[in-house]
Parts: sequence; C-alpha cells; structure tokens
Amino acid sequence: MTVLRPIIPYLKTAALIFIVGMTLGFFGSLLFPGLIAQLFNSIFAMIGELGQEIFYEQSPLQGTITLFIHNLRAVASSIIFGAALGIFPVVGMVLNGALLGVVMGFGVTHASIAVIAAGILPHGIIEIPALIIGAGAGLYLGWGTFNKRLWPGYKQAGIDASKILLLCVGLLAVAAVIEVNITPLVMNLVQ
Repeated sequence: MTVLRPIIPYLKTAALIFIVGMTLGFFGSLLFPGLIAQLFNSIFAMIGELGQEIFYEQSPLQGTITLFIHNLRAVASSIIFGAALGIFPVVGMVLNGALLGVVMGFGVTHASIAVIAAGILPHGIIEIPALIIGAGAGLYLGWGTFNKRLWPGYKQAGIDASKILLLCVGLLAVAAVIEVNITPLVMNLVQ
C-alpha cells in the first residue's frame, strides 16, 4: 500500500515494540500475577467502565460510535504527539502490547484459549494493525527528522501522516463495528 511506504521502517519498529510489550505483559502475568494485577488495576477499571457504557448503557450504534471515537483519539494522539521525539507512540505501544499480553496471560490461566481468541481476534485483526500504523506514523514524525536520508520535510511528512490517519479512521470504524456487534456473538459461541 503506497500510503504506508514512507513509514515502513517505523511500522516495523512500532510492531516490535508492541510485541515486546505483549511478551512482557504475558509472562509478567504468569510469573507475577499479584503484582501485575495491582499495576494494571486502574487500567482494567477504566476499560471496565468503558465496556459497561458501550455494551450495556448504549445502543449498538451509540456503543460503536463511542468505541470508534475512543480508539481514534488514541491513534490520532499517537500520530500528533509522536512529533515530540516519538515518545508517545513508544509508550502507547508498550502499554497496549502489555495490556494485551496481560489479558492473554490471565485468560489462559482463568479461561480458555478459545475464549481469549474469540474476544480478541474478530476485531483485533483490524484494530491492532491500526494502532501499530498510527504509532508508526508518530515515530515517523518524531524520529524522521533525525534521519535526513528518509525524511521528506515537514510539509510532506504532514501530508503523509494525514493520509495515514484517514486509513486508520477506516480501519478503526470497521473494527468498532465488529467489536460491538460481532465479537460478543463469537464469544457466546465459545463460552
């Protein structure tokens, strides 16, 4: 896809950071479950409140829109604030990866792999790449200025980042529809 061409090295870096975070979260939850539960307690509480709002207090359409806006805010922040040396996308990838790893780690000890897969895969195969693409664009804006060989200049980088954000909007819209309307049905099939 030509829109992603300028950020390919940064996409690889973002994906690697996500995988490292996920690995740390997974093994941390298995080796130090009490500590990890304490560390992620407030994050789980916020996610629980958002889930309560999306799945129980709103219509499917309203829930889809709420989730889409929540995820779009995260991706847009990663791109925009990535211009500050890429710190925000790095932290975002580590935390999102770790959170997924923790969910997977706790899931395999308290549920089944099928339940975890049903809860993540239907929408995650679209949402996770969108998060990584957004982080890659943020790294491109933040680190690209240090790599003069790959840096096209601020104007072109802004145009590139805008196109990438539009791609992420589409991906996140599809992921939100799936997460609110299809993922719960898939989870019900495996429980």
